[in-house]
Amino acid sequence: MADSPWSRAIRLAFILNLVIYMVGFVAGFTSPNANMLESALKSFSGIENLPLFHRYVLIAVNNIALAFILVVSSSIVIPGLAIIAYNGYVLGTLTALWLHVDQPIWRLLMLILPHGIIELTALFYTSSIGLSIAIILMSNKKREGIIERALASLPIAVYLLLLAAAVEVLLTPRLASSLI
Repeated sequence: MADSPWSRAIRLAFILNLVIYMVGFVAGFTSPNANMLESALKSFSGIENLPLFHRYVLIAVNNIALAFILVVSSSIVIPGLAIIAYNGYVLGTLTALWLHVDQPIWRLLMLILPHGIIELTALFYTSSIGLSIAIILMSNKKREGIIERALASLPIAVYLLLLAAAVEVLLTPRLASSLI
């Protein structure tokens, strides 16, 4: 069965998102900005004091809102890729500063990987949906039905983000307390 233009565009866009994220990560790791990291983390201050369900809802809603922003901003290409690069930069900065204070990398990985793999996959996917819209609109490919395809693709990302929020709220605190 032949690959559809939509499937090819999603794959190409996903790879582009991964590359852009890694470029942001390397930039953050090689030129960390502690003030930027503090500012990014400040938006989540006090979240640990919320009841468990409220933490889950806050994280899930925040990530789902970002996913929808990524679909729209990635359909005009540069803004969506800038958001992906910024997120890579934040994690690169966090990693550099973590290692600078002599914390073992495995601790950071244990705190980020369980939910981060799911969350980043969903965010790359939503950005890929927006980029795929742009790719198909700029090409000579069949354009009809792309909005329907995009809308039909969104529930996958939402489910992944709900799962990532659950892992972040339920598993990450247990890992953090066991690592101290």
